[in-house]
Amino acid sequence: MFFGKTARILLVRPKYRTGLTRFASIATEPLELEYLAAAVRASGHTYQIWDGQLDGSLSQLCRTYQPDMVAITGYYPARDQMLAYARTVRASSPRLLFWSAESMPSCNRRIFSVLKWI
Repeated sequence: MFFGKTARILLVRPKYRTGLTRFASIATEPLELEYLAAAVRASGHTYQIWDGQLDGSLSQLCRTYQPDMVAITGYYPARDQMLAYARTVRASSPRLLFWSAESMPSCNRRIFSVLKWI
């Protein structure tokens, strides 16, 4: 339980260019988010995956889904996009908790100090 209730957890993968994104027909599934989703579900919570490569407006999803916690995954080249998404999500709810699924935010605490991490 999350403070005595089932938590709504938003799992986010940033949109950023890689060697594979040059080919429009090649899209990889957000496998890292699918692993996290399995753990979230096994813990009795609900989740929504937002894939920046494919999905629409993140701010609209935040307004409709109203997550309690957000996990943003990504690698160093996506850091600027991750911060932009974090700010978008933070604007929708200042009380949200952020969860890093990669090491980059923990290595760059100064950059990510605007957020409340767990």
